[in-house]
Amino acid sequence: MRGVTSDIFAWGENQALKLFKANHPQEWTAQEAFFTKTAYDHGLPVPRFWDLLEVDGRTGIIFDRIDGPTATARMEKNLLSISRWAKMLAELLASVHSVDLTGVDLDKNFLTQKFRFGRFIGYAAIWTDEQKTKVIEEMNNPPDGNSLCHGDLHPGNIIMSANGPVLIDWPAASRGNPLGDVAMSSALLLNDPYPESAPACLRILHRIVAHRFNKIFLKTYLALRPDNDNQLNKWLVCAYAARLGDMFQIHNTEIPEKQTLMLSFLEKNSYLADQ
Repeated sequence: MRGVTSDIFAWGENQALKLFKANHPQEWTAQEAFFTKTAYDHGLPVPRFWDLLEVDGRTGIIFDRIDGPTATARMEKNLLSISRWAKMLAELLASVHSVDLTGVDLDKNFLTQKFRFGRFIGYAAIWTDEQKTKVIEEMNNPPDGNSLCHGDLHPGNIIMSANGPVLIDWPAASRGNPLGDVAMSSALLLNDPYPESAPACLRILHRIVAHRFNKIFLKTYLALRPDNDNQLNKWLVCAYAARLGDMFQIHNTEIPEKQTLMLSFLEKNSYLADQ
Protein backbone atom coordinates (compact mmCIF):
# COMPACT_ATOMS: atom_id res chain seq x y z
CA MET A 1 0.00 0.00 0.00
CA ARG A 2 1.42 3.37 -1.05
CA GLY A 3 1.02 6.56 0.95
CA VAL A 4 2.20 10.16 0.77
CA THR A 5 5.24 9.71 3.01
CA SER A 6 5.62 5.93 3.17
CA ASP A 7 4.79 2.55 1.67
CA ILE A 8 3.42 -0.38 3.67
CA PHE A 9 4.54 -3.96 2.99
CA ALA A 10 3.74 -7.31 4.56
CA TRP A 11 6.75 -8.48 6.58
CA GLY A 12 6.92 -12.12 7.53
CA GLU A 13 3.76 -13.81 8.73
CA ASN A 14 2.36 -11.36 11.25
CA GLN A 15 4.23 -8.10 10.80
CA ALA A 16 4.20 -5.05 8.52
CA LEU A 17 7.01 -2.80 7.31
CA LYS A 18 6.33 0.93 7.08
CA LEU A 19 9.03 2.12 4.69
CA PHE A 20 9.43 5.89 4.38
CA LYS A 21 10.28 7.81 1.23
CA ALA A 22 13.98 8.46 0.60
CA ASN A 23 13.83 12.10 1.72
CA HIS A 24 12.09 11.35 5.03
CA PRO A 25 14.31 12.54 7.92
CA GLN A 26 15.64 9.67 10.01
CA GLU A 27 14.85 11.45 13.28
CA TRP A 28 11.18 11.66 12.29
CA THR A 29 11.14 7.90 11.77
CA ALA A 30 12.67 7.51 15.23
CA GLN A 31 10.03 9.85 16.67
CA GLU A 32 7.16 7.77 15.30
CA ALA A 33 8.76 4.57 16.57
CA PHE A 34 9.37 6.07 20.03
CA PHE A 35 5.85 7.33 20.56
CA THR A 36 4.21 4.20 19.15
CA LYS A 37 6.29 2.10 21.56
CA THR A 38 5.46 4.49 24.40
CA ALA A 39 1.75 4.16 23.68
CA TYR A 40 2.01 0.37 23.53
CA ASP A 41 4.00 0.20 26.77
CA HIS A 42 1.25 2.19 28.50
CA GLY A 43 -1.41 -0.28 27.43
CA LEU A 44 -2.98 1.67 24.59
CA PRO A 45 -4.40 -0.25 21.61
CA VAL A 46 -1.61 0.31 19.08
CA PRO A 47 0.52 -1.99 16.92
CA ARG A 48 3.56 -3.38 18.73
CA PHE A 49 6.83 -1.81 17.62
CA TRP A 50 9.56 -4.33 16.77
CA ASP A 51 12.49 -2.68 15.07
CA LEU A 52 13.94 0.13 12.97
CA LEU A 53 15.77 -0.76 9.77
CA GLU A 54 17.07 0.70 6.51
CA VAL A 55 16.30 -0.59 3.02
CA ASP A 56 18.04 0.93 -0.02
CA GLY A 57 18.64 4.19 1.83
CA ARG A 58 15.06 4.38 3.14
CA THR A 59 14.28 4.14 6.85
CA GLY A 60 11.51 1.85 8.03
CA ILE A 61 9.64 0.58 11.06
CA ILE A 62 8.46 -2.98 11.68
CA PHE A 63 5.14 -3.27 13.50
CA ASP A 64 2.64 -5.99 14.22
CA ARG A 65 0.33 -6.31 11.22
CA ILE A 66 -3.25 -5.28 12.06
CA ASP A 67 -6.04 -6.57 9.84
CA GLY A 68 -9.45 -5.00 9.49
CA PRO A 69 -11.33 -2.06 7.97
CA THR A 70 -10.88 1.49 9.19
CA ALA A 71 -13.49 3.17 11.34
CA THR A 72 -14.17 5.46 8.37
CA ALA A 73 -15.04 2.48 6.17
CA ARG A 74 -17.37 1.08 8.83
CA MET A 75 -19.05 4.43 9.44
CA GLU A 76 -19.65 5.17 5.76
CA LYS A 77 -21.77 2.04 5.49
CA ASN A 78 -24.25 3.56 7.96
CA LEU A 79 -24.13 7.31 8.43
CA LEU A 80 -26.89 7.05 11.02
CA SER A 81 -24.30 5.54 13.37
CA ILE A 82 -22.03 8.61 13.47
CA SER A 83 -22.86 9.33 17.12
CA ARG A 84 -21.38 5.99 18.20
CA TRP A 85 -18.21 6.51 16.16
CA ALA A 86 -17.75 10.11 17.34
CA LYS A 87 -18.02 9.01 20.97
CA MET A 88 -15.55 6.19 20.36
CA LEU A 89 -13.03 8.60 18.85
CA ALA A 90 -13.36 10.95 21.84
CA GLU A 91 -12.93 8.10 24.32
CA LEU A 92 -9.87 6.77 22.52
CA LEU A 93 -8.24 10.20 22.38
CA ALA A 94 -8.98 10.76 26.07
CA SER A 95 -7.24 7.46 26.84
CA VAL A 96 -4.19 8.61 24.87
CA HIS A 97 -4.09 11.85 26.87
CA SER A 98 -4.24 9.96 30.15
CA VAL A 99 -0.59 8.96 29.54
CA ASP A 100 1.56 11.46 31.44
CA LEU A 101 5.04 11.94 29.97
CA THR A 102 6.31 14.32 32.65
CA GLY A 103 10.02 13.75 33.11
CA VAL A 104 10.40 11.55 30.02
CA ASP A 105 13.66 12.37 28.26
CA LEU A 106 12.87 13.13 24.61
CA ASP A 107 15.32 13.34 21.74
CA LYS A 108 16.14 17.00 21.05
CA ASN A 109 15.47 16.40 17.34
CA PHE A 110 11.85 15.40 17.91
CA LEU A 111 9.35 17.93 16.54
CA THR A 112 7.12 19.51 19.17
CA GLN A 113 3.36 19.95 18.97
CA LYS A 114 3.58 23.76 18.76
CA PHE A 115 6.37 23.65 16.18
CA ARG A 116 4.19 21.55 13.85
CA PHE A 117 1.25 23.93 14.28
CA GLY A 118 3.44 26.98 13.64
CA ARG A 119 5.03 25.48 10.54
CA PHE A 120 1.64 24.79 8.93
CA ILE A 121 0.21 28.18 9.94
CA GLY A 122 3.11 29.72 8.07
CA TYR A 123 1.92 28.12 4.82
CA ALA A 124 -1.48 29.89 4.88
CA ALA A 125 -1.11 32.46 2.11
CA ILE A 126 -4.56 34.01 2.67
CA TRP A 127 -3.30 35.78 5.82
CA THR A 128 -0.65 38.41 6.35
CA ASP A 129 2.53 37.68 8.26
CA GLU A 130 1.14 39.84 11.07
CA GLN A 131 -2.01 37.75 11.32
CA LYS A 132 -0.06 34.50 11.32
CA THR A 133 2.27 35.85 13.98
CA LYS A 134 -0.69 36.75 16.21
CA VAL A 135 -2.14 33.25 15.91
CA ILE A 136 1.20 31.69 16.82
CA GLU A 137 1.56 34.08 19.77
CA GLU A 138 -1.90 33.04 21.00
CA MET A 139 -0.92 29.39 20.61
CA ASN A 140 2.20 29.90 22.70
CA ASN A 141 0.23 31.26 25.68
CA PRO A 142 -1.24 27.96 26.92
CA PRO A 143 1.24 25.55 28.54
CA ASP A 144 2.94 23.00 26.31
CA GLY A 145 1.53 20.14 28.35
CA ASN A 146 3.00 16.77 29.27
CA SER A 147 0.43 14.38 27.82
CA LEU A 148 0.99 11.86 25.07
CA CYS A 149 -0.61 13.35 21.93
CA HIS A 150 -1.30 11.52 18.68
CA GLY A 151 -1.35 14.57 16.40
CA ASP A 152 -3.36 12.94 13.60
CA LEU A 153 -6.19 10.93 15.13
CA HIS A 154 -9.31 10.60 13.00
CA PRO A 155 -11.50 7.61 11.98
CA GLY A 156 -9.20 6.79 9.06
CA ASN A 157 -6.37 6.10 11.52
CA ILE A 158 -8.38 3.62 13.56
CA ILE A 159 -8.43 0.00 12.39
CA MET A 160 -11.35 -2.08 13.62
CA SER A 161 -9.53 -5.34 14.29
CA ALA A 162 -11.06 -8.56 15.59
CA ASN A 163 -9.90 -7.47 19.07
CA GLY A 164 -11.27 -3.95 18.90
CA PRO A 165 -10.08 -0.56 17.66
CA VAL A 166 -6.35 -0.06 17.05
CA LEU A 167 -4.76 3.38 16.71
CA ILE A 168 -2.25 3.59 13.86
CA ASP A 169 0.00 6.21 12.22
CA TRP A 170 1.89 8.11 14.93
CA PRO A 171 4.29 10.29 12.85
CA ALA A 172 2.85 13.53 14.30
CA ALA A 173 2.89 12.29 17.90
CA SER A 174 4.47 14.37 20.61
CA ARG A 175 4.41 15.31 24.27
CA GLY A 176 1.98 18.21 24.34
CA ASN A 177 -1.25 19.87 25.37
CA PRO A 178 -4.29 17.55 25.10
CA LEU A 179 -6.55 20.39 23.94
CA GLY A 180 -4.18 21.09 21.05
CA ASP A 181 -4.49 17.45 20.06
CA VAL A 182 -8.29 17.57 20.33
CA ALA A 183 -8.32 20.70 18.19
CA MET A 184 -6.23 19.06 15.47
CA SER A 185 -8.53 16.03 15.40
CA SER A 186 -11.44 18.45 15.04
CA ALA A 187 -9.71 20.15 12.10
CA LEU A 188 -9.16 16.80 10.44
CA LEU A 189 -12.80 15.81 10.97
CA LEU A 190 -14.05 18.88 9.14
CA ASN A 191 -12.32 17.90 5.90
CA ASP A 192 -14.92 16.70 3.42
CA PRO A 193 -13.59 13.41 1.95
CA TYR A 194 -15.36 14.00 -1.36
CA PRO A 195 -13.47 15.69 -4.23
CA GLU A 196 -14.61 19.04 -5.54
CA SER A 197 -15.83 17.30 -8.70
CA ALA A 198 -18.37 15.23 -6.72
CA PRO A 199 -22.07 16.15 -7.01
CA ALA A 200 -23.05 19.11 -4.85
CA CYS A 201 -25.63 17.04 -2.94
CA LEU A 202 -22.92 14.61 -1.75
CA ARG A 203 -20.60 17.43 -0.69
CA ILE A 204 -23.41 19.09 1.26
CA LEU A 205 -24.38 15.79 2.92
CA HIS A 206 -20.84 15.13 4.05
CA ARG A 207 -20.41 18.64 5.38
CA ILE A 208 -23.55 18.08 7.48
CA VAL A 209 -22.22 14.71 8.68
CA ALA A 210 -18.78 16.18 9.45
CA HIS A 211 -20.32 19.04 11.44
CA ARG A 212 -22.50 16.64 13.44
CA PHE A 213 -19.63 14.20 14.05
CA ASN A 214 -17.33 16.99 15.21
CA LYS A 215 -19.94 18.42 17.58
CA ILE A 216 -20.52 15.05 19.27
CA PHE A 217 -16.78 14.33 19.38
CA LEU A 218 -15.98 17.61 21.15
CA LYS A 219 -18.92 17.34 23.57
CA THR A 220 -17.99 13.78 24.54
CA TYR A 221 -14.31 14.59 25.02
CA LEU A 222 -15.04 17.61 27.22
CA ALA A 223 -17.35 15.50 29.37
CA LEU A 224 -14.45 13.10 29.94
CA ARG A 225 -11.73 15.74 30.33
CA PRO A 226 -13.27 19.18 31.07
CA ASP A 227 -11.69 22.35 29.71
CA ASN A 228 -11.49 24.10 33.07
CA ASP A 229 -9.39 27.01 31.76
CA ASN A 230 -11.53 27.63 28.65
CA GLN A 231 -8.59 27.15 26.29
CA LEU A 232 -10.21 24.96 23.63
CA ASN A 233 -11.42 27.78 21.39
CA LYS A 234 -7.91 29.24 21.19
CA TRP A 235 -6.53 25.86 20.27
CA LEU A 236 -9.27 25.38 17.65
CA VAL A 237 -8.30 28.68 16.01
CA CYS A 238 -4.66 27.57 15.91
CA ALA A 239 -5.42 24.04 14.70
CA TYR A 240 -7.84 25.17 11.99
CA ALA A 241 -5.35 27.78 10.80
CA ALA A 242 -2.64 25.11 10.77
CA ARG A 243 -4.79 22.66 8.84
CA LEU A 244 -5.75 25.31 6.29
CA GLY A 245 -2.08 26.16 5.89
CA ASP A 246 -1.31 22.49 5.33
CA MET A 247 -4.00 22.38 2.64
CA PHE A 248 -2.54 25.51 1.05
CA GLN A 249 0.77 23.71 0.76
CA ILE A 250 -1.01 20.89 -1.09
CA HIS A 251 -3.28 22.99 -3.32
CA ASN A 252 -0.91 25.96 -3.69
CA THR A 253 -3.24 28.80 -4.69
CA GLU A 254 -6.65 28.28 -3.12
CA ILE A 255 -8.47 26.59 -0.29
CA PRO A 256 -10.95 24.01 -1.60
CA GLU A 257 -14.64 24.24 -0.85
CA LYS A 258 -14.27 21.40 1.65
CA GLN A 259 -12.51 23.76 4.08
CA THR A 260 -15.56 26.02 4.49
CA LEU A 261 -16.50 24.69 7.94
CA MET A 262 -13.12 25.65 9.36
CA LEU A 263 -13.14 29.03 7.61
CA SER A 264 -16.58 29.76 9.02
CA PHE A 265 -15.35 28.99 12.54
CA LEU A 266 -12.28 31.19 12.12
CA GLU A 267 -14.37 34.12 10.89
CA LYS A 268 -16.58 33.89 13.98
CA ASN A 269 -13.94 33.15 16.59
CA SER A 270 -10.75 34.94 15.65
CA TYR A 271 -9.27 38.18 14.42
CA LEU A 272 -7.92 36.54 11.28
CA ALA A 273 -10.74 37.70 9.05
CA ASP A 274 -11.01 41.16 10.64
CA GLN A 275 -7.68 42.67 9.67
